[in-house]
Amino acid sequence: MNRKSFSSTIHSNEEGVDQQQRQQCFHDYVKVWKEKRKEVEKWKKQMEQFHTSSETPSFENSARRFEEKLQHIDEQLAKASLDGTDTDFEIFFQEQCQKQKMSEDQKREKEKQQQEWEQEQKKVLEKMYQQERKERIHTKYSETNMNREYQYLLRMDQTFPEYMRRNLEKMTNNKGYIWKGIHYYGHLPLSSRDDPDRWTMFEKKKHELLIHEVWYGRYKRIYRKIGNQEKVLVQEIIYSK
Repeated sequence: MNRKSFSSTIHSNEEGVDQQQRQQCFHDYVKVWKEKRKEVEKWKKQMEQFHTSSETPSFENSARRFEEKLQHIDEQLAKASLDGTDTDFEIFFQEQCQKQKMSEDQKREKEKQQQEWEQEQKKVLEKMYQQERKERIHTKYSETNMNREYQYLLRMDQTFPEYMRRNLEKMTNNKGYIWKGIHYYGHLPLSSRDDPDRWTMFEKKKHELLIHEVWYGRYKRIYRKIGNQEKVLVQEIIYSK
C-alpha cells in the first residue's frame, strides 16, 4: 500500500477512531520497537564476547549487521508519530484494530452461542418441569382415586351379607359374589376337575339374581334368575380368537 492511498484510508476513518485507542496502540508500537532494540543489543553483546578478536572479517560483518539493525530501530522510533505521517505505525494500528474487531466479533459470536444454549436449556428445563408437574398431578389424582375406592370398598364390605361371607368359605376361587361392584371370590383352591379359565359369579339384586359365567378368551354370558324359575340368558359376549 503506497503512502497516498494509505493516507486517504487514514483520513476517511480518522473521525471514527477512538483517540484513546490510538494512544494506547502507539504506546504498544513504541514498546515493541524498544523491546526489539534490547534483544538486538543482547545478541550484539553475546557476539562481541564470543569473538576473541575484533579485527576479523567475521566480527566486522556481524558488528555491521547489528549496527544496521539498531540504526533501523532508532529510525523507526524517531519517526514514530500519532499525526498520521508514520506509515509503519498506521499499518500497525490498522492491524491491531482488525485483530481487536475479530476478537470482538468472536466474543459476540460466543455470547450469541451462549445465549442460544441457555435458551435451549431453559426450554429443556421447562419441558422437564411441566412433565414432572403432570406426573405429580397424575400421581396425586391416582392416589386420591385409590384412596376413594379403598374407602368405598371398606364401606361396602360392612354391608356384605354374612351368609354370603360364610358361603365363600365353601366355594372354590373360580366362584364368588359381586356385591355393589366388588368381587368376592371363594376361599378354596381349584380341584383337578376345575378349569382355571372358567368362573362363575353371582350378583344378588333386589328381585332377581344375575349369574355371570365367563370362559376366558371365548365368551361372557349373563343370566337372570327370578325365584325358582329357570335362568334366562340376557346378554352374551363372544370373544374372537
